[in-house]
Amino acid sequence: MDIGTIVAFIIAGISAVATVAIAIFAIPTIQAYEKQVEIGQEQVKVGQEQLFNQFRPVLYPVEDLEKIVDRSAGEYHIKWEQQNQEIDGLKNIGVGPAFTIYGILFGPPVNSQPPAISAAIQK
Repeated sequence: MDIGTIVAFIIAGISAVATVAIAIFAIPTIQAYEKQVEIGQEQVKVGQEQLFNQFRPVLYPVEDLEKIVDRSAGEYHIKWEQQNQEIDGLKNIGVGPAFTIYGILFGPPVNSQPPAISAAIQK
């Protein structure tokens, strides 16, 4: 083997070792970039949710709910036996339009506890 071949092998070995070293040092950098991308995606998701919530409609009944809610023995009950129950008028106090209405009616809180009785509404 001549000196040129030996020098070529030495240079090739040094290049291989350097490539492996660069790859090893690049792994933490790649992981840091992946973490930054995840943080950025989470921030975009939070921003989209905030924007959606900004333009959400907020509806509440304009009139009394006595036609669909029975108050017997001090408790509120939905009058399930009545057909085609309707709420006469909803007022939108939010900024978004209300095209499809879906909600849950809750009774008043009892002793500062959340109400246990609720009814779903979809229109």
